[in-house]
Amino acid sequence: MRDELTLTTPAQVRALAHPLRQRILGLLTDQALTNKQLAEALGEAPGKLHFHVRQLAEAGLIDLVDQRPVRGVLEKYYRAVAHTVRLAPEMGGVAFAATEDDLATATFRAAADDFRRATTHFAGPPPRSRITSDRVKLTPAARARIDAHLDAINAEIGAAAESPPSDGSESAEVAELHAITFAIHPLADVKPENDSAGPA
Repeated sequence: MRDELTLTTPAQVRALAHPLRQRILGLLTDQALTNKQLAEALGEAPGKLHFHVRQLAEAGLIDLVDQRPVRGVLEKYYRAVAHTVRLAPEMGGVAFAATEDDLATATFRAAADDFRRATTHFAGPPPRSRITSDRVKLTPAARARIDAHLDAINAEIGAAAESPPSDGSESAEVAELHAITFAIHPLADVKPENDSAGPA
């Protein structure tokens, strides 16, 4: 599995612009699963999952990694092709604005769905959860430092996905599944309506 996949085509972006497909891709980052196993894990109908799995496969975001005959049925196991998915910078033009918006919306909708399910499971806010949203002016140097921190977080996530703890060992730490979502982007400076350029 690659560390990173860069989305370079509108078809790839459209394939991810759906919260269920993002949840499927998240599960397939950790392990290879069949359509039936995905349906059970996500609480969805297998037929519905089959459509979304096919969309991800056709976009090159997941691969068929194994096939096993079970009681006369060929079970197909799929796995994500990369730990991290990024949008290519050159796709930031007007032609792709709608699909980028769909991707961002789907990303945060999937994150919100994860948080709601966790809140239901824990009968309240999930333990050790941290949610922050700020608007702040950053110098180029400050932005570069934040980018470096986020790169380090991505590296830690990739390392955890590449070498998960062995649950069979008594000395192994207990691993909990976590959701991690972050975004950083420039905003237009909007001045208050009553702001004036100076005294008349």
